[in-house]
Amino acid sequence: MSVSHEALVNHIETLALNTWPPSNQVPLGDWFLRASEGITKRANSIWTSSGTMPSNPQWYEAAEQFYRTLGLPLRFQISDATSPELAALLDAKRYAIEVPSSVMTVPTREALRLTENIHGLCTAHFQPNHDDDWLTQFIIMEGHGNDPAKKQFYNALFQRIQPPACFVTLYLNRQPVAVGTAVAEEGWAGFLNVVVHRDYRGQGIGKELVHQLASWSDGQHADHLYLQVIDDNEPAWRLYRKAGFTPLYTYHYRIQPSANDLEQEE
Repeated sequence: MSVSHEALVNHIETLALNTWPPSNQVPLGDWFLRASEGITKRANSIWTSSGTMPSNPQWYEAAEQFYRTLGLPLRFQISDATSPELAALLDAKRYAIEVPSSVMTVPTREALRLTENIHGLCTAHFQPNHDDDWLTQFIIMEGHGNDPAKKQFYNALFQRIQPPACFVTLYLNRQPVAVGTAVAEEGWAGFLNVVVHRDYRGQGIGKELVHQLASWSDGQHADHLYLQVIDDNEPAWRLYRKAGFTPLYTYHYRIQPSANDLEQEE
């Protein structure tokens, strides 16, 4: 039986909830209010990919109060499975668009086939949970430096992941050069935290990292892979397209304008 585009988007976005679990998640109808100390937009925005609007007529006021109490801006994550009614409402309220992004998918075996001709220079280390060494390398490679707040945030977030996961490190000459994470659930595996050390980019290590993550996913009986990529990240798009990933749908964030923003417009 075929599945509609909206239903498939809803399914993937529901799975993605479990790959980036916030510290505070509260239902609002079929939506979720998410908050995590203000770090990362995904963990501090309203998930709206149910295709419906909340039945509570005071839902907007409830959402405003939730984020105001936490000292966070009101932000929505909008996907192809979001009700068009919400987009119209946010347009009327002059919400700004942030971080246009796409979700790409590929059959696992196709990704394995397209990445099988890897250099084989790296040694891959798999672990079911992150540890301090993995987290430290991830923070360094992401360019966060030695930021205790972000390290604490990511440590807690990764600990909250419930489905089977793997945290991979690639070593070249015993030096960590790339890290990545895959989370498998219901026949799908989501890739995240895919990063190559800036000193080793352009050498095919990203392709090898995708291959290793796909190999683990295949072992978890995940027939399909998905990942999220910012639309203007050209190097990532090139890597993922070479691995067989194709865009399935788009998403972005909408953030409430500040009082100053509204005054300037007037």
